[in-house]
Amino acid sequence: PFTYPRSALHIDHVGVSRQSRGQGVGAALLTRVDELARELGVDVITLDSWGFNTDAHAFFRSQGFELSVLRMWKPLNA
Repeated sequence: PFTYPRSALHIDHVGVSRQSRGQGVGAALLTRVDELARELGVDVITLDSWGFNTDAHAFFRSQGFELSVLRMWKPLNA
């Protein structure tokens, strides 16, 4: 009841080794994900990223991703 219906392809985990970054590997992976999403006829591609991973955030933004949800947590120490 809080949103419009949609179909999504969710990227659960993706990573590129430090020595391979900046060589187009991540962009190639996301290009293939985009192609697959279009083949499947989904409306949106989603992914999660750890809050501290600002390099990944910048990369995903450069690939057309936008911030949609900010999830926060409060650890409870015993």
